[in-house]
Amino acid sequence: MPYKKWIREAWQKLEQDFLSGDFKPENEFDIQAHLYHCMLETKPERYKKDKNIILTTEYSRLGIDRRKVDLAILRKRERNKEDMPRLLIEIKETKTDNLNSKQVTKRIRKDIDKLKDVISNICGHKQKPVIVITFFYRGAKEGIHRKIKKELKEVAKRFKEESIIFLYGPKKT
Repeated sequence: MPYKKWIREAWQKLEQDFLSGDFKPENEFDIQAHLYHCMLETKPERYKKDKNIILTTEYSRLGIDRRKVDLAILRKRERNKEDMPRLLIEIKETKTDNLNSKQVTKRIRKDIDKLKDVISNICGHKQKPVIVITFFYRGAKEGIHRKIKKELKEVAKRFKEESIIFLYGPKKT
């Protein structure tokens, strides 16, 4: 699915901007705004021409659900029909550089449950949206530690089994 590739490329851009010193987030909202910006910068050519592909922040289902999703990619539908979410993206962060994988998993579990609940309440969509969870270590100025990176790689594998994309960083390439 091209949407998955798109979010991965945007995340890599965000990581590069952080590691180069061009991006200095103070909080989750800064990360949300910069990821939005990176998604616009890395938007695939096929979507640039398609006015029905929408990137939005603080997504909720037309006031039906009060819970907000940090970022979402939507496919616009006909008038009077609800837009179809394709990717639902939640962002978490820490100011440190040393949260281990158990601590990270504990912090993101509520967001995963929230997104699964939001998806279960989406009626009539043949294609369910993909869940994307991001975790950013603001304190990792030189990239996350090798040991933590290895642990998070295992977490990402486990989440993949649940059809969840887990992006974390910043990772030095």
